[in-house]
Amino acid sequence: MRYQYWFYSSVIGALILTGLGIEFYKSSPPIALPTHHSIPRTLPTEIRRCLPAQGSWKLQAKVTASRIDYYAVGSHFPEGYRQFLIALNSHSQCHSLLPDDRRLPDNFLSAYVSEALARQVMLQFYLSRIQQAGGKEVFQQQFWAKSRSLNTEKAYLSPEQGWALGQLGISIPKNIRVISATEYLKLL
Repeated sequence: MRYQYWFYSSVIGALILTGLGIEFYKSSPPIALPTHHSIPRTLPTEIRRCLPAQGSWKLQAKVTASRIDYYAVGSHFPEGYRQFLIALNSHSQCHSLLPDDRRLPDNFLSAYVSEALARQVMLQFYLSRIQQAGGKEVFQQQFWAKSRSLNTEKAYLSPEQGWALGQLGISIPKNIRVISATEYLKLL
């Protein structure tokens, strides 16, 4: 089993980490926003046994692939916000996919799962954030406003975050870099 915290909960908390290059994301046409998506309102009981007992868990994203449901969940703790990526198979067995002893920030999912899965989780994450914000335009404004307050030396997105934002037609401010996990580790 692999364990890890996952990306930060705030709309822009996910900003501070991973990537490739913004030109890559401009090459893919934006997708239309659906009127709804399949993130359940409550956390399935079966995945709670794969999470720490303490915490008020919030479901951030849900993706299904090959008859396995993947849940991105997070909670506030005294040491900060923690996130997990949990896989739930058809036999109701759950597994945490991100290691506890990580050197990478929570949003570098593709270091632990396939790029395709990491992209879909981030896509669902941002679709949820856009809905919570009240629409794409409001989210874009919040995203840019938050980016102005970030330390530009530490403003990063993962490749999967850059891809998801690009698919949704969300522009990435110039002070936020999309970098790979390898590049991030070199900055430490």
